Amino acid sequence: LVGGPILARQGVNVPDLEIGCAAMTEKDLRDAEFLLGLDPPIDYIAMSFVQKAADLQELIDLMDRLNIPPERRPKICPKIEKPQALRNLDTILEKCQAMMVARGDLGVEIG
Repeated sequence: LVGGPILARQGVNVPDLEIGCAAMTEKDLRDAEFLLGLDPPIDYIAMSFVQKAADLQELIDLMDRLNIPPERRPKICPKIEKPQALRNLDTILEKCQAMMVARGDLGVEIG
């Protein structure tokens, strides 16, 4: 174990801690809005740190607000990195069409 300050763009793994903030930051929302406006439309859009279905719902709500018709909506691909996502996997699967697993991050979280 090596102590020291946490620098920008570094993370900390805290197993069993549910992150209590919005799944999408303001920058994520701006980036998603840009990507969702491309023509031709993108095929997939990924989200990191998804812990529950409500996290994906934020992206679905954005597509609703932008009036993106179903045939132009990209498939949603959450990145599973936390044990909380595994516990909520059934409801996450109901809201997505693909999935990524961050084996390293998830392994560190699970132990």
